[in-house]
Amino acid sequence: MSSPVVTVLAIGVSLAGGVGLGFAAYRFEPMLLGAASPSAAVSEVAEPEPEPAPAASASASAPVAETSASAAPNSDETRSCLRSMFPEDSFSADTGASLDFVCSETSGIKAAEAIKKALVNAGSAKASGGMKEWSVLGFYSLASAAVIRGRCCPTAPALTMPATGKPCEAIDEAMTSLATIAQKRGKRSEAIAALAGFEKSVRCILKSQQQKSFGDYPELKGGEATTFDKTLGRALK
Repeated sequence: MSSPVVTVLAIGVSLAGGVGLGFAAYRFEPMLLGAASPSAAVSEVAEPEPEPAPAASASASAPVAETSASAAPNSDETRSCLRSMFPEDSFSADTGASLDFVCSETSGIKAAEAIKKALVNAGSAKASGGMKEWSVLGFYSLASAAVIRGRCCPTAPALTMPATGKPCEAIDEAMTSLATIAQKRGKRSEAIAALAGFEKSVRCILKSQQQKSFGDYPELKGGEATTFDKTLGRALK
């Protein structure tokens, strides 16, 4: 039978060993866990981000440009209208002459000059009806350009002209009136009244020697108004 002293010593040794082992486990727990748990280290590494989806090609992603279905007919109608403002033989030859500039040119002087050049280019060294008319118009070619533009280019702004010096009335006002009458196909009596204002400005410009600023056309020789009336008649149809 064991003595009480031996029993007490045995219990003390056992307790001391347990406490020591427990302290050691507590002290070195982080190190032991770090070495014994490789999955913990893997979990701390950020997962690679997924690769971005390949960008769509420019041809696939870019929207397809839509062409207005009415663009071509309107353009054809405008060209047909512009040519109808001249005698039939003026642009009969396929010379590639274009009158598109009539709707885009903003200067009345440049528009009138360009129309005359287009008629010459389309004539193929032959004097067409249009060339004959525009060789007579002189100052009235400005009124003709305004009427043609008003009739065939309804959305275009009014042609601009240089400022008319005193005491002359502004010639561009009369040109704008003629263009408006042609656009709405107004009455001939309205056009005649506007034309009277145009001619009054022209005569004043010539008398005050301002013609160099307005295309430098010659003095009125007679026949200009009669020739212009042909263009006006076509516009008011």
